[in-house]
Amino acid sequence: MSDIGDSNSQHIPLLLQDRLTKLKNVSYKNIIKEFIQEYNSKTYNSINEEYLIIYKYLEKISESLFKDKITLIIKKNMDVSSFQIIIDEEEKERFIHPFQNFLLGTIIIDSFYCKYVKWISRDALNTENEVEKIWFLTSLFHDLGKPYNTILGSDEDNPEVSIRFKNYTKYISFLSSFYEFVKKGNKYQKWNKDVTLRNHSFEKVLNNYYDSNNHGVIGCFLMFKDLEIIYKDESYTPLFMQALWGISIHDKFVYIELLKEKLLPINIEHFPIYCLLLYCDAIQEWNRKVKISERTELSNIVIGTKVNFEVIFQSSEDSVKKLQEIDCINKCISPQNEIEFWFTQQTKVTETQ
Repeated sequence: MSDIGDSNSQHIPLLLQDRLTKLKNVSYKNIIKEFIQEYNSKTYNSINEEYLIIYKYLEKISESLFKDKITLIIKKNMDVSSFQIIIDEEEKERFIHPFQNFLLGTIIIDSFYCKYVKWISRDALNTENEVEKIWFLTSLFHDLGKPYNTILGSDEDNPEVSIRFKNYTKYISFLSSFYEFVKKGNKYQKWNKDVTLRNHSFEKVLNNYYDSNNHGVIGCFLMFKDLEIIYKDESYTPLFMQALWGISIHDKFVYIELLKEKLLPINIEHFPIYCLLLYCDAIQEWNRKVKISERTELSNIVIGTKVNFEVIFQSSEDSVKKLQEIDCINKCISPQNEIEFWFTQQTKVTETQ
C-alpha cells in the first residue's frame, strides 16, 4: 500500500493516519484520533492552515500529559503569530517534521508499550506516563535550534554568527553527568544536579559542536534556558534531562563523532527514547521539501517482532544515503535484538532518453 497523503496538501500520509487510529495503549490516544478526524476533514490551501491545527492538538496533548507550564514552551516556540513575519514556509515545515516524528514514535511506543514502560520506570515509583512525557519533549523539541539559527543567521556553515549561552558550561556538565550516571545502569530517576560523575570526552564533543552552532546542541541549550525561566531550580529534573540529553546528541555529525570516540553505542534499556528519536528522525523523509528535492513517499508500515518502515525515493543517491544513515544509527544502539529497527527502501527512477 502506498500513498503520499497530500491530495489536500497534507504532509501526514494517509497510511500513517490510518495506523494512528488503531492506537491502544498511550494515554493520549483519543486526542490523536480526534486530531486525525479533524485533520483529514480539511483541505489545506497553505502550510499555515495545517500548522495551526497541529499547534491546536499539541496544546491538547501537552495539557493532558503535563497539566502545567510546559505548554508555555510550546506556545513560545510554535506560536504562528510570533513567528509569521520572520519564518517562511520552509521553516514552518520544519515544525511539522518534529510532529511527524512524534507520531511515528507514538506508534512504536504503543506497539511495545510494556517494554518501554519497563525500561523507563526501572521499578521506580511515581512514573505515570513518563515514557509519553519524555517522548513528547524529545521528539517535538529536537530541532528547536534550527529556526533560531535561521532567524539569527547562525548555523553550522556560519560559525562567526553564534547563539551564546551564559550557562553553557553548566549545561554540558549536567549532560555529561547524566550520561555517566545512567550508562552505569543507575535508575535515571535517581540522578540529580549534584551528581559528580563526569565524562570529559563527552564534554569535549559537546563543546566542539556548541562552538560550531550544531542545531541539536543549540536546541538543547535553548530548552534548558526555557525550563529555567519557567521552573527555576526545578528545571533540572531527571525527566527533563532524559529529553535534553537526547536532543543534544541526535544530529548525525554528533553521534558519528561519539561513535569514533567510543562513547556510543549505548544500551537501549538505559536510553530508550534517544534510540527511538534517532530512528524516527532518520526515516521521516516524506513531504520534506527542505530536506530532499525529489518526492519521497511512505509506502508501508510493518510492526510485529520488529519495526519496519518502507520509504520510496525518486533518487537512487538519496536511497543509498538513507540506508547508510540507518546502518550508522543501528551501530549506536545495543543490544539490537531488543527492538529491531529496520528500514526498507525502494527507488523510482524516471529514465530519460
